[in-house]
Amino acid sequence: SAAGTTGAVQTLDEQVLSGGELQFIDFEYSCYGPRGFDWGNHFNEYAGFDCVYDRFPSAAQQKAFFRHYLKPGELQQLAKEHISMQEVRSETDNAAEVEEAVLDRLVAEACVFALASHAYWGVWSFIQARYSPIDFDYLEYSGMRWAEYYRRKDEFFTLVDKLFPASH
Repeated sequence: SAAGTTGAVQTLDEQVLSGGELQFIDFEYSCYGPRGFDWGNHFNEYAGFDCVYDRFPSAAQQKAFFRHYLKPGELQQLAKEHISMQEVRSETDNAAEVEEAVLDRLVAEACVFALASHAYWGVWSFIQARYSPIDFDYLEYSGMRWAEYYRRKDEFFTLVDKLFPASH
């Protein structure tokens, strides 16, 4: 049974936590969204609430994630179907090079949407600072999210410009 409910946050009795399974579900945040936002947000969460963004995964770590995240054959299917990969396929018939090019583009997509995640949660935190009854320094958190957005903005947009030259 619930001990208390505050907006979208539910706190539980200690007894409830002592013997069963616990499932976390954020229904209020479930909606359609771009896959890149999910990936970028996932990578941003490596920083934790203390916002240690040095934990953001490198391109190599992100590629390892995508190799495990995608079902067998999906990477090759993306390489075959992705319209923006036509120029890559025209330059090489090497499947490994095409796969690497697809992974580079997935990394760029995740990185640019990591910026969108910072903007989203930065604004959300600013609003929460005014209205949330939860004891959390939302203004500081918002500031950290925006600081990281501005710190990585040029780097991530340069990556996107390099891999998606027609994006302007």
